[in-house]
Amino acid sequence: MASALPSFAQDSLCPKCTDKQLFNHLSVGLNIGTPGFGIDLSTPITPYLAVRAGVNIFPVVKWHDSFYLESSMSDYNSFRNSHPEMNLPESKLTGYDDVDYEASTHNTTGHVLFDVYTGKHSTFHITLGAYFGASEVIKLKNREAGIFKGVSTYNNYVEQHPEAGYEKIGVWFDDNYFLEPDDDGNVNGIIKVKGFRPYVGIGIGRAIPKYRMGFQFDFGAQFWSKPMVYCQGHEV
Repeated sequence: MASALPSFAQDSLCPKCTDKQLFNHLSVGLNIGTPGFGIDLSTPITPYLAVRAGVNIFPVVKWHDSFYLESSMSDYNSFRNSHPEMNLPESKLTGYDDVDYEASTHNTTGHVLFDVYTGKHSTFHITLGAYFGASEVIKLKNREAGIFKGVSTYNNYVEQHPEAGYEKIGVWFDDNYFLEPDDDGNVNGIIKVKGFRPYVGIGIGRAIPKYRMGFQFDFGAQFWSKPMVYCQGHEV
């Protein structure tokens, strides 16, 4: 995770405290990098150790694609006409359709990081700490809300009455998972990672600069654990 961090340091209240000892300075930094953009507060613990804490705002990025609708809607229409007592809604889908979906990112995080310096005046540092935030980093849904309204009732009937000869209706995800709509007529999915994500990295610069303004650059990695895919609330 690379970031550039301009920091603005507060002068020490003690004129003799020029070596940035325990908590005698405070800097405010703006950061930008792969975790997003955000703000930090930093303070020294010793000349060899500093701590910074802040928040990274990751923009919500949306993209669109389509799912292939498995099974013809003619079965649904036939079933609907044969069972008027169930009051199933008329479907906008006519056959083997592609269903448009929207995916979006959700990865705003907070962080607490400790910079360990190799020397009293060194700018090279090793960083240890953690990022934390919501575990759901990708969310997916069909673009037209309720497009499968009534299909859940139909699928339940098909499952309970296989002798009727109807086929279930749903969408394929990545050609591996068959997704059925919920009671509101929607299909949704999420990708989840750990909410608490350890971080390790290296960098150049001090979060509490020698002068009023400085820059810090970091490169490292967050450990998210294995991403898990959930559809309709069930892990797949």
